[in-house]
Amino acid sequence: EADVPELWEAPNSPNDWFGVVRNQLFSLLLIQTFRPDRILAAAHLFVITCFGPNFMESARGHLDLMSIVEHEIRANMPILLCAAQGFDPSGRVEDLANEYNKQLTSIAIGSAEGFSQADKAINSAAKNGKWVMLKNVHLASGWLIQL
Repeated sequence: EADVPELWEAPNSPNDWFGVVRNQLFSLLLIQTFRPDRILAAAHLFVITCFGPNFMESARGHLDLMSIVEHEIRANMPILLCAAQGFDPSGRVEDLANEYNKQLTSIAIGSAEGFSQADKAINSAAKNGKWVMLKNVHLASGWLIQL
């Protein structure tokens, strides 16, 4: 039952992609409100609806950070890596910084001291072309807004 968040699906025109996504989003919000135990299955359906059935499989593959940094990222653009619980991608970022001969400052967010260190490191990095890796930013969503 956890894999089937809903049994009824509103009919849509096959050409109405926006309507399909909108309905799936509303469904996701309702499930989060009334049946939070089914939110993971509903979120999976939402991703499949928005990005196609092969998206989840391609996302599980090896992420080529070097290619992304070389071809898709500008110097003034931050990169956000969201990792599954129990997986820490910081080693890959450290390896990439070494490949590019970039100085990397790693800061764990979560304390008042971490916030001030992060502010100083980001300001310094912006001036000097260094990299900053902020860990555990999920603990500081309010701080991220003002960042």
